Amino acid sequence: MRNEEEMFNLILDFAKMNNSIKAVLLNGSRANPNTKKDKFMDFDIVYVVDRTEPFIKNEDFISYFGEILIMQEPDNPNLFVPEYPNEEKYTYLMQFTDGNRIDLTFAVPKFAEKICKEDSQTVVLIDKNNIFSEISSPSDKSYHIKRPSENEFLACCNEFWWLSIYIAKGLWRNQVVYAIEIFNQDVHPEFMKMMRLFVGINNEFNVSIGKYDKYFKELLPSEVYDKVLKTYPTANIENIWTSLKMMCNLFDKFSNKVSIALGFKYDSLQCKDIMDYIFGGENSA
Repeated sequence: MRNEEEMFNLILDFAKMNNSIKAVLLNGSRANPNTKKDKFMDFDIVYVVDRTEPFIKNEDFISYFGEILIMQEPDNPNLFVPEYPNEEKYTYLMQFTDGNRIDLTFAVPKFAEKICKEDSQTVVLIDKNNIFSEISSPSDKSYHIKRPSENEFLACCNEFWWLSIYIAKGLWRNQVVYAIEIFNQDVHPEFMKMMRLFVGINNEFNVSIGKYDKYFKELLPSEVYDKVLKTYPTANIENIWTSLKMMCNLFDKFSNKVSIALGFKYDSLQCKDIMDYIFGGENSA
C-alpha cells in the first residue's frame, strides 16, 4: 500500500505538471487537525481549474493515480442527478487496489471559493495564482453540532413519537420488514439527532460528532454508548421490541435533559402516555 507521502507526491506532481490546474485543496478527515489519522483515510482533493470539461471528456488521466478497484462518478448526469452543474464541478471517487482512495473534484475557482467558505476544514496545498491567500487555518468548526431552535427540538420530538407508533403497529401485525424499515429509516435517525444534541450541550456545541456519528464512542459516557448500541435491532420481533423500548426510554431521558439545558418546553406526560400505549399494546397482543 502506498504511504501518505507517496500519495501526496502523486497528487501534487500531477497538479504541477498540468498548467490548467491553478490550485490544489485538501479537505475531509485528513485536513482535520483534531482527527486521529490512519491508513484508511481518504484523500479528499479539489483541483481548481478554469474549465472542468477537459477532465470530463477525457478520463485517461485516471490511470496516473493507480489501479482502480472501483470508481463512482456522482456528478455523471447519465447515472445520477448532480447537485451542481458539471461546468462548476465534477467528482471522481476512486478506490484503488492497494487500499488507497482519492475523492477527486475538479472545480472552477468560484465554486472552489464556495467550498472554502463553507468548509472550515480546508487546507491549501498549492496556489499557483494566489487565489486562496485569505484562507484561515483549518478546523472542524463547520462540522460542530449546531444549537437547535425550540421549534427544531419540538419537531424532532414529535416525529420520533409519532413514527414510533408505526413500528409498534407493524410488530402487532407481524409485519417485521415494515417495522424494521420504519425503525431504521425514520425513527432511529430522530433518536440520533437527540443524542447529538445531548453531546452538543455537554460540549458547549463546540465539537464534531464525525460523519455517520463515528465519534460517539469517544463523546458519550461508556454506559450510555453501550445502551445506544442496543437500539440497533435485528430482524426478530422480540429483539425489535427490546430495541424500541431501549430507544424510547433513552429518547425520553435525553430529550428531557436537552430541554432543561436549552430552556425548551418538553411534554413528558405525552411521552409517558405514548409509551404506555406502545408497550401496553405489546403486552396485550
